[in-house]
Amino acid sequence: MSSPGPGLAAPRVHARRFPQPFQICPAPSVLGVVKTLAEDGQFSGARVLPFEANQPPVILGPAILVLGPRDLRGPHRESLLELAEAGRPGRPLLYGSNYDRDTLLEAINSFRVLQIIPEAPDHLLLVEGIHKAQETLELECGLEQAAFELGSDTERLQEALGSLRETEARTRQAERLATLGRITTSLIPVIGAHLDALEDFNHRLSDGPASRDPRLDELLRFAFAGIRSLHAMLDEIRGYADSGPGAERLEIVDADEVARFVVAFCRFDPLSGGRRIRSELTSASQIRVDAFRLHQSLINLMRNAFQATPPGGEVVVRTAREGAHVIIDVENNGEPITPEVRRRLFEPFFSTKGEAGVGLGLSTCRSAIERLNGSISCSSEPGSTTRFRIQLPAV
Repeated sequence: MSSPGPGLAAPRVHARRFPQPFQICPAPSVLGVVKTLAEDGQFSGARVLPFEANQPPVILGPAILVLGPRDLRGPHRESLLELAEAGRPGRPLLYGSNYDRDTLLEAINSFRVLQIIPEAPDHLLLVEGIHKAQETLELECGLEQAAFELGSDTERLQEALGSLRETEARTRQAERLATLGRITTSLIPVIGAHLDALEDFNHRLSDGPASRDPRLDELLRFAFAGIRSLHAMLDEIRGYADSGPGAERLEIVDADEVARFVVAFCRFDPLSGGRRIRSELTSASQIRVDAFRLHQSLINLMRNAFQATPPGGEVVVRTAREGAHVIIDVENNGEPITPEVRRRLFEPFFSTKGEAGVGLGLSTCRSAIERLNGSISCSSEPGSTTRFRIQLPAV
């Protein structure tokens, strides 16, 4: 490094955490001064980008533009404005003594100069101004870099927090499923014992007098179907908790008869009180299903419909044939379901019933229907009915 020229003090060198290229672009009126100072070693490591043959230099990266008063309105004004823009976040300096009000306004408003430096015999103020402009540039770039890194760190932390929350939710769900699996496993033998007792009771009645009340036969049929459906539901929940399918008993049944039976069964449900139940069964088709699992799925949909329908309202069950599929709809004219709730209806443990709901009814319905190559969906809009639709392949 060459020593400073006569009468010039060496600038203090500061350690920079975010060093930037030291580029100085002198306008034509101050080119001679800046070149002389650079040759005297005042700007160690700097790259001077001068006008050559009245052609502006090409600036790559931040740079310090040094202007003179005559340059602000001279023939190179537009080129200098472009250089000031290209050199950002570096800020220009104005060096000279022929200032008037219009010149100062032009320098501040158009060029956004960082500092106005008066001329001095030894140009010391210009040297200090350029070094301060470079330090300001490095500080600004450092702040931008730090802000960028902070933003990147924040995004990574947010992603990590999101992953942690998802893991925590999955862990809680796995714990709840494990607990539910243990409970249902213990309930299934109890339900089986009740079914055995009911069958024994039915056999004893069958051995009695021939004239048996037909209503008793119907009630017993409902009782058998209800217990078997409950048994199938518990087995479905156990399979869901164990991440494996339950023991299905597939058979070919009449879709209209299945729906008709469920409607008749649900008329005994206390929740149906005060609600009209109507059926429109027109599919005239057969389906291959586990009848008791389908019973329980439809019962669950109807109980939900009863709860959503005010007294005096109506619940409708429809069957229809659409191409190669059988459609079973359960509709009610209660309050519509909001889009936010609809998006989560079939999520495990999601419930709008508070402590009264477990949140597995619809999720187990969906898993049972999908294993039969079917689907279940919900539509609900203000001013119309809420409809749960089951679609199953027809035989």
